[in-house]
Amino acid sequence: MASHSWISSALLAVYLACFIRRDSREQTELESLYGAAFLEYASRVPAFWPRLSPASSGGEHFSWALYLKNREYEAAIGLVVAMVILWGIMLWRGL
Repeated sequence: MASHSWISSALLAVYLACFIRRDSREQTELESLYGAAFLEYASRVPAFWPRLSPASSGGEHFSWALYLKNREYEAAIGLVVAMVILWGIMLWRGL
């Protein structure tokens, strides 16, 4: 709808329907693999929409070492690059 195109909106709806279908299959598979542990996890973590209240930490805390080990900074770099590209397009088109 933001693109002012019904075709884009229809494509987005199809994509979301496929995502939801795949997600439900994945949840069934994870439940069969991990049983009660997955069910407990799924009860604490929203599947699609973020929760509005803070999550309980369960004794866990943020770890910079784990952040660096898992190379999570790549996602942050990707976000910055995407925002710079979008900003550049906006300036180029004079919006």
